[in-house]
Amino acid sequence: MFETIKNFALSSNNLGSLVAGILVFFVSAFFVFLIKDKFKKPPSFSGVFYLKITTEHSALKTYEGLSSFFVLTLINESATKAIGKIEKIYDIESNGFHRSYIGKDRNTGDVVLTIERYYFGFNKMNMHISLKGDANGAQRPSSLVISLKRAKLNTSGFFTTTAADATGLAVFQNKKFQD
Repeated sequence: MFETIKNFALSSNNLGSLVAGILVFFVSAFFVFLIKDKFKKPPSFSGVFYLKITTEHSALKTYEGLSSFFVLTLINESATKAIGKIEKIYDIESNGFHRSYIGKDRNTGDVVLTIERYYFGFNKMNMHISLKGDANGAQRPSSLVISLKRAKLNTSGFFTTTAADATGLAVFQNKKFQD
């Protein structure tokens, strides 16, 4: 049987070239699938994670230099999507003042995390966070979009939020931040 296939593939005709091309396509597709799903698979984002955002530019100048810290609980829905909840745990203002949020004072919300998978570059991660505001009305509902450079457990990137039209740096990790 192998001899017949070898003779067919080596014969100089269009049908042999077509079959050889199709065979090369399927073998190549298998290797690309293997690389993408086995060797470049993103890590699991099920668990507890921490997010720090530092405001660089804002319509409300008192927000510039403010660092806000969040705790996220996420669960994977698929290899490219995780969903979960978020709570704002404390702020550090530009003057060093530390404001903690406990219990009903916490601004809570929902998180959707998506991963952009690439064959030849690093996978990237995006988060959309919808904050509901706190029970006291001190923090209003807002939306936060974060683009992270890599899809890994410790990474950094940029954020944009509707709260005072702020933008700045974001750091995502699986360990608590050391102030």
